[in-house]
Amino acid sequence: MRRKQYEEEHVYDRDVHLAEQLLQGFLERDSRGLFRLKYSSANTRPTEKDARSALRRVLRRGNVPFMILWHLANLFDPTDAEQNPRKVVFKKLSQGHADTYRDSLIAADVECTLRDMPPGRGRKSRAYVSVGERLNISPEQVRRICDKQRKRHQLFIGP
Repeated sequence: MRRKQYEEEHVYDRDVHLAEQLLQGFLERDSRGLFRLKYSSANTRPTEKDARSALRRVLRRGNVPFMILWHLANLFDPTDAEQNPRKVVFKKLSQGHADTYRDSLIAADVECTLRDMPPGRGRKSRAYVSVGERLNISPEQVRRICDKQRKRHQLFIGP
C-alpha cells in the first residue's frame, strides 16, 4: 500500500472513530472505578468541535459506515429516550446577528438607486432615505448596512 493512501485511510479511520464517539458516546471510569457514558464536549480531548468536523468529513466522503448512519438516525427518534438520551436540535446560528445576504442586497439596491439619481450633493443620503422607505427600515440603518458591506468588500477585494 502506498504511503499516501495509508495516511488517508488512517485519517479516515480516526474520523470514523471520532464520529462514533460523538454520536454514541464513550466509556470512562469515574473516581470509584465505575464506567460512565460520556460525550465529547469543549472540555474533552478531542473536543466536540473536532468530532463534529470528523463526522462532517465522513458524511461528505460517501460510503458512510452503517453504524454511523444508524446512530445518526437514532438521534432523530424521539420514541426511545432510554436508549437515546440525546436528540438533534436545529437552530439558526446567526439568530440576532446580521443577515449578510440580505445586507448585500440592500447595499446593491442603494448602488442601483445612486446610479439612477442625477449628480449633486446629498445623493447618498437621498438614496438611503429612498431605499429605507421602500424596505420600511430607517435611513440610518441602511447607511450602517452599506458601511458594513463596504468594509467587508474591502477586506476581500481591497480598497
